[in-house]
Amino acid sequence: MQDMAYADQLQLKYVAVCEALTQIAQLRSPNVLPTVAASHPWHYRTRITLHCDRNGRIGFYRRGTHDAIEFDECPIAAPGVNAKLAAEKKKITGRPGHYEVRIDDGEGFTQINPEQNKELQQLLCDGLSGRSATVVVELFCGNGNFSFPIAPLVGKLYGCDSHEGSITAAIAQAKSQKVKNVQFAAAESHKFMRTLQNQGVKADGLVLDPPRRGAPEVIQSILEMLPQWICYISCNPETFASDLKALCQGGYRLESCQPVDMFPQTNHVETISWLSR
Repeated sequence: MQDMAYADQLQLKYVAVCEALTQIAQLRSPNVLPTVAASHPWHYRTRITLHCDRNGRIGFYRRGTHDAIEFDECPIAAPGVNAKLAAEKKKITGRPGHYEVRIDDGEGFTQINPEQNKELQQLLCDGLSGRSATVVVELFCGNGNFSFPIAPLVGKLYGCDSHEGSITAAIAQAKSQKVKNVQFAAAESHKFMRTLQNQGVKADGLVLDPPRRGAPEVIQSILEMLPQWICYISCNPETFASDLKALCQGGYRLESCQPVDMFPQTNHVETISWLSR
């Protein structure tokens, strides 16, 4: 979407979220807020994936093909990523495959836009104000991207992720920062929820940030645990809307949905939404 005025990109993403919530979640008048703009809509990505195709070209795939388009600089990649391109291309010359170029040091999944990630963290912390948070469960917690910002605001936090390396990093950070009210586990979210229920854990709130496919496998467990509130962070309005429909049918209502432009110049959009029982 690099050919579109930035204000128009923000409006298009707002409309896309509204349409997903009305058409898929079947909500009549969802409270969708204006898209939060990025202060720097260019040169923000901290990682990209280069492809070396069968003809030895190194670049990005042409849409719908496995043919690479070569380039010297990517206008949405961070300066540090662009600075590494020439050296990385030399390393992979003549070796067909996919190669990640990154300047972040995250273990497992990390957000590609640090500035907008801070915006999301702040929105999450702000949204916790006035909510009961003696016990909070966080699913798909990764290396603690949201866990550590909210830890001072909750009594006890249980976090899980299926990526063992991410959980190892989160545990190490909790130890180094002497954060004692968080408990991390390497587990699939639906199994983790079952374990908590078997232990008699009753959560005031639930935070989840699933991958693009959404989290249909945990909806039933959520409806059995019945936390008072849910904060659902999503990078795919369609799968979020599908999960939202099931949660609303189970007794929750959408308070608000805030689009955040995590991915300027593309059609992707992040949302942070609050639900209450």
